[in-house]
Amino acid sequence: MRTGIREYADVNLPLRKLASAGANDAAKERPFVTNRLWSIFFVLEGLYARNSYKESRFVNWRTDSGCDQLLRAILPAQAVERAKGQPFGGLRTAIDALESKFLAEAGMDKPHEWLIETFRAKSPLMGTCDGLRHFSNS
Repeated sequence: MRTGIREYADVNLPLRKLASAGANDAAKERPFVTNRLWSIFFVLEGLYARNSYKESRFVNWRTDSGCDQLLRAILPAQAVERAKGQPFGGLRTAIDALESKFLAEAGMDKPHEWLIETFRAKSPLMGTCDGLRHFSNS
């Protein structure tokens, strides 16, 4: 077994990695965030930590009832089914959607004004495209 892969033989490694990344400290912020934001965080943390191996065999996330429950707690059923239907990258698609919802709920999904002003100053075309105009007016 390769050295990089060998470390994942320990079933508790994902939990230790989350803890060392500060996930345990997030509980201190719970009183200061909305229920929706905390729910999305809880689901993401669960998916990140979910062990794909049970009883020494691989369990596909598409058939794992725990993953299904976590995803459906936040995402619409059709989004979950669409992700499950992707032959590759389906779980990444679902996690990306959850992370986007997290950022939106946290108010971190809007571009910063300084960035918009920088682009506007460097590009005379800024604001002529509907999509860019939308961002420059928000």
